[in-house]
Amino acid sequence: MRQAPVDQLPSPVVDELRRALHLKGSSLVMTLFGDAIAVRGQAVWLSGLIKLASPFGLSSRLVRTSVYRLVADDWLLASREGRRSHYRLSPSGARRVRHAQQRIYNVEVPTVDTPGSTLLMISHGLKASARQQLQRELLWNGYGEIAEGVYAHTRADRASLQDILLANRACDHVCVMQADLDARMSTRPLHALRGNRCCAGRLEQAWRRFIERFSPVLTSPTAMSDHEAFLIRTLLVHEFRRILQRQPILLNDQDCDERTSNQARRLFTQLYKQLFQPSERFLDLELLDCPNITPPRTNARRSSDELLHPHAFAAHALH
Repeated sequence: MRQAPVDQLPSPVVDELRRALHLKGSSLVMTLFGDAIAVRGQAVWLSGLIKLASPFGLSSRLVRTSVYRLVADDWLLASREGRRSHYRLSPSGARRVRHAQQRIYNVEVPTVDTPGSTLLMISHGLKASARQQLQRELLWNGYGEIAEGVYAHTRADRASLQDILLANRACDHVCVMQADLDARMSTRPLHALRGNRCCAGRLEQAWRRFIERFSPVLTSPTAMSDHEAFLIRTLLVHEFRRILQRQPILLNDQDCDERTSNQARRLFTQLYKQLFQPSERFLDLELLDCPNITPPRTNARRSSDELLHPHAFAAHALH
């Protein structure tokens, strides 16, 4: 991937983080939409998106290519006003982002209405393309593949699962069951299965690198600008999401191999709260002329669903 030269990055901290992380065009664009743009009830001009992405090393050509690909994959919708184009989440993209937000921004471990693990078995009657899309969404939502076509999740949200199956027209092709561990039997095979399927060693290493890279930001004595806060916030969410979506939820968080990921989540929570207000001031100016597609959110209009959004996450859930 050819990257555009970045002139005068705001700080060595941002530059070091940007160079250390694995940034792909489409993935970073979706981080910008999911964390900064769509939750404000706005679309974004293509020129504005190019400007937001430029400090991360993405060329205008790469941003355009990424946006066109995301439109083709039904993540984004395009609209034109004269010679200008603006983009917003498609209904399918909004659904996928909402599910990702539930996993990224929830401070509390979600409760489940049924104990044990949720098991899914996908039949071979589902078309290959639909099967592939369904599998991607299950993995994004924390389901681990324990055998071919068999997925498990120990804290599955029934409403989200139903939403995924309906959206992918897979209700008649997926068997959903509940399973409990037999307390009389050893759990060692499950730990071994989890380790083999989700590459526990590599995940542990990824979480440790996350902590090493972002911990200095908390202790940095140098006051950062609003722009720098936005850049670090975006990199924080992007890397946290990238690692989190590789980690199936197959065991309880109390297990010893979850301690590093829990430490990373605490760091994410603390740092996101620190960066939120200054980065929002920057976005208020940068997105000032972007089209509004829904009424803006206010603190007086919180609902239970809004607690999943980054705005409520920082303004409410962390207090």
